[in-house]
Amino acid sequence: MKHETKKLENKKIKWLSECKAFVLPSYSEGFPISLLEAMSYGKVCLVSDIGANVEVLTRDLGLWFTPGDSKELFSVINNIENGLVNTEELSKRIRERVETEFTWPIITDNFMKMIINLTQ
Repeated sequence: MKHETKKLENKKIKWLSECKAFVLPSYSEGFPISLLEAMSYGKVCLVSDIGANVEVLTRDLGLWFTPGDSKELFSVINNIENGLVNTEELSKRIRERVETEFTWPIITDNFMKMIINLTQ
């Protein structure tokens, strides 16, 4: 079982390392960990414009489409393929967001501040 889990993890790392973009066509999410993982690899993210995705990625970093609108998703993919999106710059800014907002030290520090504020 442990060996199989490691193999799956290695596949995920390979896919995230080698993919051109990450697509999350969700109708509803909580906190999308898969999106955060893709962002940590600096992947351009094509995501449905639901609240959770917007909160994690922010409007200026994502490539957005309406959930269930395949024509809109195709248009976003087409823009990437035709060079209408500066993917290198976007990738850099996405990684910067992860590094400044979503590292364990930052998350735990913010959590502790929240707990202290609640107990005062």
